[in-house]
Amino acid sequence: TLFLEEPFSVLSLTPSMLNPAFGILVGGLAAVIYAQKNHLPLWPTLDTVTPLVISIFMGIHLANFASGNAYGLPTTLPWAVQLWGEHRHPVQLYALLLALIWLVVFWMRTQGLTRTGYIPSGMLTFVNLAALASITLFTRAFIAEKLTLWRFDIIQLSAFLFIILSLGWIYQRWHQPQKSVRVLISLGSNQDPQENLSKGF
Repeated sequence: TLFLEEPFSVLSLTPSMLNPAFGILVGGLAAVIYAQKNHLPLWPTLDTVTPLVISIFMGIHLANFASGNAYGLPTTLPWAVQLWGEHRHPVQLYALLLALIWLVVFWMRTQGLTRTGYIPSGMLTFVNLAALASITLFTRAFIAEKLTLWRFDIIQLSAFLFIILSLGWIYQRWHQPQKSVRVLISLGSNQDPQENLSKGF
C-alpha cells in the first residue's frame, strides 16, 4: 500500500529496502541469460570475468567497512578502529587488503589475462574461488557476530567446503588423461616443390 500511495518511493535508497543477496541473485540470473543468449562458453567466460569477481569481493568488504557491518572482535592492536563503543579489528580491511594482494598476484601471473599458459578452461575460476574462500576462512576468525550452527560459523564452514571442492576440481582437471588427436598436414608448392618443401623442415 505504501508504494501505491507514493509510487516514487520505489526509487528510494532506503538501506532497509536493499537486499544484497537478492541483488546478487538477480545479477547472476541476468548474466546467465545474457551468456546463453550470446552463446558464450561457460568456463572460458568465467575465467575471463575472474578479475571482476575479485573486484566485487573487495567492494563488498569496503561497503561493510563503510557501514560498520561484519565488524570485528575487540582488540588493543594499534590499527584497531573505534566502532560500537569498542576498539575492534578492522576485519573488512583485512579481507580487502588480502584480496588486493591476490588481485595483483593474479594479474601479474597472467599478465593481465593475456597469458594463462596451457591450462584447462575453468582452472582460473576455481583457483580464484579457492583463494577468496581462503581469505574468508581466515578473516572470519576475527568477526564478532557469527551465524553459527553447532558452534561452527556457517560462513567459515561454507568457505572450507568451497576450498575442498575447488582443490578437488583442480586436481581432477589437472591430472585427467590427455586425449590424443590425429592431425593430417598437407604441404604443397607451386614452384619447385622438391626443393622448396624440403626447406620447410
